[in-house]
Amino acid sequence: AAYLVLEKSIDPKTIMMCTFSRKAKLEMEARVNQYLGGYARMNVQTFHGWFNGGYNDLIRQFPAAKQWGIAGTIDEDQYYQTLNQLIKNYHLYNFDKFEERTIASRISYWRNMGYSDQEMVKFVAKYFDTQELLPNQKLSEVFQQFLAELALLKRSQQFINFDDMLFNLKLILENDNEVRESLQKKYRYIFIDEFQDINPLQKQIIALICPPDKKTPQKNSSKLIIVGDDDQSIYYFRGAEPRYIKEFEQEYQQTSLKLMTNYRSDAPIVEAGNRL
Repeated sequence: AAYLVLEKSIDPKTIMMCTFSRKAKLEMEARVNQYLGGYARMNVQTFHGWFNGGYNDLIRQFPAAKQWGIAGTIDEDQYYQTLNQLIKNYHLYNFDKFEERTIASRISYWRNMGYSDQEMVKFVAKYFDTQELLPNQKLSEVFQQFLAELALLKRSQQFINFDDMLFNLKLILENDNEVRESLQKKYRYIFIDEFQDINPLQKQIIALICPPDKKTPQKNSSKLIIVGDDDQSIYYFRGAEPRYIKEFEQEYQQTSLKLMTNYRSDAPIVEAGNRL
């Protein structure tokens, strides 16, 4: 990134650098500023920060985009309070405790897998209707009513959670060509760190911003630069898919550089690891 700014005169505002945690973001930001001699005016963000800021900018610039998804202010507290009240109203206690996974965690996981409400209901019908978690009722039918009322309350009270915002952004980019083209032209270079930890919903959004071009004649206005190690994924619990980094060369016209030297561990540690 510093090379692009110093040697190629690329406007730093057209570069986006993204990682997963705030700690990693601050470290990346410090390194860029060190190379560039101070404040770099470069976008260094977490996925949360980047997508939330991008979504809010798009809504301000294109108000009609609010028609996609559920518009509202991110309010996690209100979301969980409403969710818990609906679990009580629909008597979903058994499902909320089933296999030590809460309904909230299941919905979050499914949303990060890119599932719509309808796809969640289909999943519940396929895998949970046979568990007899509700007496004399199909869980999927009650769960469908539960999700419908949750969506109705979000719309009427204008609140969403972060997963909803991501799903809104995906829907906007899928359905509004003008908005999608605007975001595609915003950045010339997009750097993503720890790509092995990206989940399906994040991957779908990235692919809409910088579409795979291996099998198409189109030329992207931005370049996607990723770093990662498929052996080091730590976010399986929220849908991380290490296979995306393995499939990258099948989707994009690209050049790969393999970093095979371990600078973090002493030689005996590396040798023991290789033996195992």
